[in-house]
Amino acid sequence: MRDFRREVTAASEFSEELPCTEFSWSLTRHLRFLRCEREYFLHYYAAQGGWDRYADSLVAAVYRGKKTKLYTEWLGDLMDEAWKTVLDRVRFIPETMRLRAFRRRLEELLFGQLTRKTAEAASGAPGYLPFPDFELPPDDLFRKARHDLAEALTFCFSTQLPVSAVHFQRPNRINRNQVYECYFDRVRIWSNPGIFWSEPGMRCSLRFSFREAEPVIFQTGADLFAWYVRESFGENRTASFFFAPERGRWNCSEYSGSADRAEELMAESIVRMRAKIRPGNVVYFADFPECGVPELCRFCRFNLACAFFREL
Repeated sequence: MRDFRREVTAASEFSEELPCTEFSWSLTRHLRFLRCEREYFLHYYAAQGGWDRYADSLVAAVYRGKKTKLYTEWLGDLMDEAWKTVLDRVRFIPETMRLRAFRRRLEELLFGQLTRKTAEAASGAPGYLPFPDFELPPDDLFRKARHDLAEALTFCFSTQLPVSAVHFQRPNRINRNQVYECYFDRVRIWSNPGIFWSEPGMRCSLRFSFREAEPVIFQTGADLFAWYVRESFGENRTASFFFAPERGRWNCSEYSGSADRAEELMAESIVRMRAKIRPGNVVYFADFPECGVPELCRFCRFNLACAFFREL
């Protein structure tokens, strides 16, 4: 269990040695560790307690970086949340009208949230967090995001997957209330399969990625979904669908997952992450080197904070 008081106390004065927080695992955490160990350290350790009003200014800056999203991440989260919300709202609409109602309400919710985000960006609100990977002026946010969302939706609804997701939704399933967590070797595993439904004899998931298609990551996501289904339902048949652009055009890829392969990945990844924890359950920033890849550093949410660590 997390010790929030300990985190707040540690955040009041910056230190190169920090207490280790409750350890858990997710695919996002795994990918962040592989991409840049310094980013991993800042996100999961140095940012803790940064929400407190008395936190050291550097810790507060790191925490702000942690809460910042990339533009592509924001679009993916926006789409994921909108699908789950609208699927819950159309559960009891007669099926002959459900798909049309689903798409109409989905577009209303997406573009309504987009309008609010654009207004927040234009107003210069102190709580607004700009996207590190969005280099256009804020005035272009609405136009660019609307175009990207509309393209993704148009392609998606040209397939049969929305029909399946709407048709096979159970009336008693509340998508937004689902907590996707299990335990592996006494470690809490977090996973988000995205839009999730059950067809006869098979569990299905659907995700949107606004980054260029990454088959290796998609396959790993499918493996983790298969593991979650096996652990939660004792079933083995799964199908994972990923919508993502490929060379400028949207495409849909289908993957079958392997629960055993997911366990192998988790076991290896957990060992590597835990090896960074020193005796006394503490972590030290120098044990987490930065990646040194200019293309990754350019759009990193911790770019400014990381510059300080280079001087230590």
